[in-house]
Amino acid sequence: MKNKTISLCERSSIVASRMTNFSGWVREQLLKYQPPVEVKVEVNRHANRNNVCKNCGAIGEHWTLECPTLEAFE
Repeated sequence: MKNKTISLCERSSIVASRMTNFSGWVREQLLKYQPPVEVKVEVNRHANRNNVCKNCGAIGEHWTLECPTLEAFE
């Protein structure tokens, strides 16, 4: 576990000294505060040339049975 020093004012120091597990409480609050991380995923559509829709020819976008233009050909 890494150490991190925080500064407390006199009032917050009194509150912290009355807590049984101040460090644990601080860790819990930090994890609650953690903003969600946005992950951007890029798909290389030409990486798998075997994944080609037999209906419309799209590469890697969907399976043949899930083709949005399939209803037009039925």
